[in-house]
Amino acid sequence: MKRILWLMVVVLGVPFSGFGQLCLPEGITLNTQYSIDQFAANYPGCSSIAGNVTIGQASADITNLNGLSQLSSIGGNLYIFGCNGLANFSGLHNLTSVGGNLDVISNDGLSSMAGLINLSALGGHITVSNND
Repeated sequence: MKRILWLMVVVLGVPFSGFGQLCLPEGITLNTQYSIDQFAANYPGCSSIAGNVTIGQASADITNLNGLSQLSSIGGNLYIFGCNGLANFSGLHNLTSVGGNLDVISNDGLSSMAGLINLSALGGHITVSNND
């Protein structure tokens, strides 16, 4: 049994729980500050989201992304738009990779992209537009 488990980890790339948990293959939409604040409680141990992550959708009440600090990777796209109360991305400081696109659009309060300091891998394009 141990030999089969080891083979799955090495050959198939099945992650150990110590490397973080892969979750949400269908992705997630977080369109309120409450949903961001509750992310760690609702998805304990979820550090790698397999699908797309959408933050915003014209939700003016999002002011910080601190509730997402456990995230280290996103397999799909990361969309951040319509968060007029968001000044920076400080809650995303542990994010190292996004497998798809990074789109930052129409966040009128955004003054800095600080928080994406550790993002070192992007599988698609980056769009930053209409952020007054």
